[in-house]
Amino acid sequence: MKLTLTALTALSIFAALVSMAHGQQSGESMGRGRGRGRGRGRGHGHGSGETTTMSPYSCFTRDDGTCDDDGENTCPCPTGFYRCAGRCYTAVTEALFYDAAAERCASLGAHLATPRSAEENNCTAIPALTLPNVFWIGFRGNSSEGAYLGEDGCGPVGNFSSWPSGVEPNPVDNWCVHFGIVLHEIIWAELQCDRGLFLAVCQLDGCYRPDCL
Repeated sequence: MKLTLTALTALSIFAALVSMAHGQQSGESMGRGRGRGRGRGRGHGHGSGETTTMSPYSCFTRDDGTCDDDGENTCPCPTGFYRCAGRCYTAVTEALFYDAAAERCASLGAHLATPRSAEENNCTAIPALTLPNVFWIGFRGNSSEGAYLGEDGCGPVGNFSSWPSGVEPNPVDNWCVHFGIVLHEIIWAELQCDRGLFLAVCQLDGCYRPDCL
């Protein structure tokens, strides 16, 4: 698949950010801010010195299907979705702006993927292994909240994120989160929602079984 010019630009930015981060002193905090006084470390909290502590499984609808190890296909996903860490994901392989990508996910009965743990982040990144591109994920900036809010309805980015080391996000209105893989790392970045034509990853909320792999 050809990379769009926007995607190539974003990947170049990713590479520059990672290079910058790797050049910092060892032991530096993973989420050191840019002097904005918001106390947002790797677990981006709200308010000075505070950290949001949220279980990655605290705000999800559990699947009512079977997961009883009876030898049948447990935790099945719909056709076109792949199962990972108890969730069902699929990739949107057409380059779209954020809102159009969100609508495409909604047409599948899903929403843009909102990784809330390292495991879910890895699952979300699976399409990038075969589709070298940049992907929208489901976090949109909200100036009044001072945070990126998830499309899953579970509130802001909590105790997990994948921003480059030393980079403090700036969650303002009409800015959205996307990711790419650079130097074998899953890197989040931000851009105006209507400026990037990227691929996307969708997830189903109603097919969630954390006890199923």
